[in-house]
Amino acid sequence: MGNLAAADSPLMPGVPTVAAAAGLPGYAVDNWGAVLAPAGLPAVLAKITAAVRQAVDTPEGRQAMAARGIEAAYADGPALARIIEEDGARWEPVIRKADIRVE
Repeated sequence: MGNLAAADSPLMPGVPTVAAAAGLPGYAVDNWGAVLAPAGLPAVLAKITAAVRQAVDTPEGRQAMAARGIEAAYADGPALARIIEEDGARWEPVIRKADIRVE
């Protein structure tokens, strides 16, 4: 299986990206997950944020995730909003062209 990311992954040393292996410059498919919460949770949100950050932004957390094949990184609210916006803009034309629908 090829590496679909834009850059080499430390979790898959020696495995080239699809862009490199297939000669497709700029090809990348990122897989990400996030913890989202509704607005209006200020007291709880700080605790959730701290727990998530500890899980993905500490050596122990990164090691535990890496053992499961996950390359963890923490993104705060504004950074996550940009990721969601950029992915939406990137995939919307593909979804429309393929007439993909959620039912």
